[in-house]
Amino acid sequence: IDVDYLSLHVTQYCNLNCRHCGGDSIPLPISGRLNKKYILPGSGVNRIVSILNTGYDGEIVIAGGGEPTLEFDKILHIGKFSKCSSVLIVTNGAFGLNKLKAREHIEKLLEITKHREGYPLKIRICISTDNFHQEGAPVQAVKNIIDIIMELEKESPGLFPVEVFLTTL
Repeated sequence: IDVDYLSLHVTQYCNLNCRHCGGDSIPLPISGRLNKKYILPGSGVNRIVSILNTGYDGEIVIAGGGEPTLEFDKILHIGKFSKCSSVLIVTNGAFGLNKLKAREHIEKLLEITKHREGYPLKIRICISTDNFHQEGAPVQAVKNIIDIIMELEKESPGLFPVEVFLTTL
């Protein structure tokens, strides 16, 4: 496959309800019951990884009509089992509101970079931190994510395979 990157949408559900959203995102239902038609099924993830492993080693962008970290296990699966060179996660950063959960997510991302023999992996996290996103994911969430990455980098000096960048309006 001769392309620089592929974009995947793992869910249309979003944990924010931004008034500016032009995407196809759907607010999480109050009931907590999710309609599976708005979530990429596990079999779909396996099929995508299988197709990618037939000759794609570029970047996978996991973004989309919803918040990809709501389907975090699927991000891990794609990163762990595909032969891509990097995974870019475009997020609203709300997962950083809970510092313990954010650290757990980032540690799991680090873990998958260590177990890919012959296929090094870089993780890139793009956080949308504009005024609209800050209504539901305040700057503190972004700060928590950056603080955690800096703490982990100090614990494991050297080549750190996770980078963060911010987008603003």
